Amino acid sequence: MPLECIVVDDGSTDGSAAIARAAGATVARVAQPARPSRARNAGAARARGEILLFVDADVVVPPIP
Repeated sequence: MPLECIVVDDGSTDGSAAIARAAGATVARVAQPARPSRARNAGAARARGEILLFVDADVVVPPIP
């Protein structure tokens, strides 16, 4: 299965959901902003793969070699 990128919009106001969507990511929106676990669960519910990697907004993932 190819890699997929799911971005959960947990009440952002900076346009990051639109940027993620334009870059090809699937965007899931959480109706009411809450704890990070709620956003992670929303993303996991959309995922189709067997392996999940959760990355918070303050983390930079290096490119895959």
